[in-house]
Amino acid sequence: MDNARIGFVGFGEVNSPRDLIERKCRAAQEAVEAMGFALAATPPVSDDPAGEDVRRALRDLSGKDLDALILCVAGWIPSHAVMGVLGEFKHLPMLLWGLAGHYENGRLVTTAD
Repeated sequence: MDNARIGFVGFGEVNSPRDLIERKCRAAQEAVEAMGFALAATPPVSDDPAGEDVRRALRDLSGKDLDALILCVAGWIPSHAVMGVLGEFKHLPMLLWGLAGHYENGRLVTTAD
């Protein structure tokens, strides 16, 4: 998939530490970009009660000429938030990427990815 145009959406539950979700998603995004892929990305999506994050992600990615979509699960997330985004792109190949925890001060830190 040389020169593939890839959409990138990270996910993390609304009560997870936002800075941790953003940091994990940013690292994953940078890893994909380091492989030479150009990404159309949106900030991480949560399951906020009003559905603002899902709508923002759809606005950010709609109209882009994408070849595939990466759904990056950086923390526990109710399925309705993920389905709210991927439903609009069901015609595309998708990669569901669950990130693992990390060690901080000798302790495993995880958001149940």
